[in-house]
Amino acid sequence: RTPWTPQRIEAAFAGVAQWALRHRRPVIVNEFGALSFEASPAARAEWIHAVRSAAERFCFGWTHWDYADGFGFVKRRDGVETVDPRIAGALIDR
Repeated sequence: RTPWTPQRIEAAFAGVAQWALRHRRPVIVNEFGALSFEASPAARAEWIHAVRSAAERFCFGWTHWDYADGFGFVKRRDGVETVDPRIAGALIDR
């Protein structure tokens, strides 16, 4: 019931970072994303940017969920692939 705001993501990752430091373990945020048919383009980009940015602030590795399907950052139409600039920007801070 509590929204996953950038601040909440940051707080959750801070706890993980403390655990990783205490136990001397690396952390990777595996396969995060937001479905293109469940969230608006702006909401998807905001979520992806918030998770990726927080992971990088805490030196966590990360992987985006998908390439060109529901979670993807590439759109396929008639055999042509086009990078979604919003999602690509959220992933690499262009």
